[in-house]
Amino acid sequence: MMEKKKLYIIILFSILLLSLSGVGIYQSIKKEEKVNQSKNKIEELGENNNFNNKETNVINSSEEKENIEIKENAEIKEKVVDPKKENIVNNANDNKKEYTTNNKKETIINNDNNNKIEDVSKKSKKVEIKEEEINANNNQASSTTNNTSFSNNHNNTNIEEKQPKAEEPIIQIPTQEEKNDTYRKQLQDKYGIKIAYGNELGNYSATGVQLTKMTDPNIINEYLNKINNVLSLYPTGFFREIINYNMPLTIYLVDAVGNGQYAGLLDSRVLSDMKLTIRKYSLFERTLHHELFHYIDAYLKQRMAPNSVEDTWNSLNPVGFVYGTTISSYTFSGSPGAYFINNYSQTNYKEDRATLFADMMSRTFKNSYMNEGEPILLKMRRIAEELDTYFQTVTSTNKEHWERWIY
Repeated sequence: MMEKKKLYIIILFSILLLSLSGVGIYQSIKKEEKVNQSKNKIEELGENNNFNNKETNVINSSEEKENIEIKENAEIKEKVVDPKKENIVNNANDNKKEYTTNNKKETIINNDNNNKIEDVSKKSKKVEIKEEEINANNNQASSTTNNTSFSNNHNNTNIEEKQPKAEEPIIQIPTQEEKNDTYRKQLQDKYGIKIAYGNELGNYSATGVQLTKMTDPNIINEYLNKINNVLSLYPTGFFREIINYNMPLTIYLVDAVGNGQYAGLLDSRVLSDMKLTIRKYSLFERTLHHELFHYIDAYLKQRMAPNSVEDTWNSLNPVGFVYGTTISSYTFSGSPGAYFINNYSQTNYKEDRATLFADMMSRTFKNSYMNEGEPILLKMRRIAEELDTYFQTVTSTNKEHWERWIY
């Protein structure tokens, strides 16, 4: 009877152990499925690089614990199946304890895995929330950038609109000295004659006569105009014919020549560097015509050689007349038959010719000594004929300014 009871007990414990073993195997399978599910979730969350290492550690830890539990279950099977083992009941109790312990361990492991998975999930959710916040911030930053760009463009537009217009360039008004220099150069280019004033000729002195320099810009400008008035009365290119004959001329404007006894002087000592010095004077233009004819006469003397200008001229004077003596009856005083316009004309033949030519150029009406048959008219026509002969710019078909009253 006792043996049957023992047999029943052994059978019951065997059945119990087998049941417990089956439960352990079943739970192991479930646990393995949960681990695989956790692994899959972790792998899904593994897209975030910051949690890759943590996920791997959790999986590895779970696998190690699972292996331990499988080994323990295997040991339990061995103890139940092996009939040679003694103290089956004790072993069963021990196994029961181990089973209980294993269940606790399993629960702890499962809870630990679940907690880790939940932590990873929470972190993943935090990452997702963080990513959403970052995306939102990026969108906001992009919007802010666009708004800033628009604002900057708007501000730039306002700046452009508010920018003051570029100032117009300041026109530098030339000084009178600069105007004089420009004007003087224009006259030189037009007529070929150089013009000087101020200190431009240094300490030059006309045949030893002291000169007072002209430096006032306004006075210089006034007399430049007078020079232009005079030179414009001659045929175009007239003076260039003399200059091209290697007889250039410089007109030098001064305030005074000597102590005022001279109105103008022509320095013809060097034909290749002739200078006409003339002072400011009420009869400036008439004087300039006079001095210019001295310049013209020097050219005619070169062109008429070997014939003598003086010899041909003397034939137009009274028989026996010698220049350097003054005979008032020969000077025009209103009566016909005069040979000289004034007493100064009797100084020498050059002054006689220059005085007549200046009258021909300056006179505004015909005087009686220009009537036909008058000796002075004959002298004037002789000058006109010489100019027509020795200047290419003068033609007999064109009445020049000096011919107005004599033909």
